[in-house]
Amino acid sequence: MEMTEIQVLPKADVAEWVHKLHTMRPSMALGTLLAGDRWACVTEVVVAKVEGEIVGIATIAPKGEQMSGEPTIVAIYVSHEHRGRGIGYQLLEAAVDYMLSKGLEPIRLDVLNSKMWRLIARLPAEKRQKLNVVDLSMGGIIDAVMEV
Repeated sequence: MEMTEIQVLPKADVAEWVHKLHTMRPSMALGTLLAGDRWACVTEVVVAKVEGEIVGIATIAPKGEQMSGEPTIVAIYVSHEHRGRGIGYQLLEAAVDYMLSKGLEPIRLDVLNSKMWRLIARLPAEKRQKLNVVDLSMGGIIDAVMEV
């Protein structure tokens, strides 16, 4: 089984990868998760690497979207070919741990995809209690739009 390496990096270190992702796999989901204000407010990212290649990302906005003051995990994205291996959960937990270590709480997490609820449910209770989860999934209606 391949090993997944998780690390926190400055946004600038992955900007080229994100741009390439938009170019190679343009979609509404990527435009929603990793563009516009949802990308502009990000300062750090948690990346998942397999064999040295980035396969997933969680984006962190310490000051929140639109400078709301609410520390936010803005997006979690795992490339299609690496889904179903627990990488999304690893990214979520690492982002939460990093933000808590910096005193950034409560952590806002906007849920745009119903699959995210399963990831949140797996977090230990003491970490879930530090989250301010905002359900924007419309009961799963936008899941098809958010599939990449």
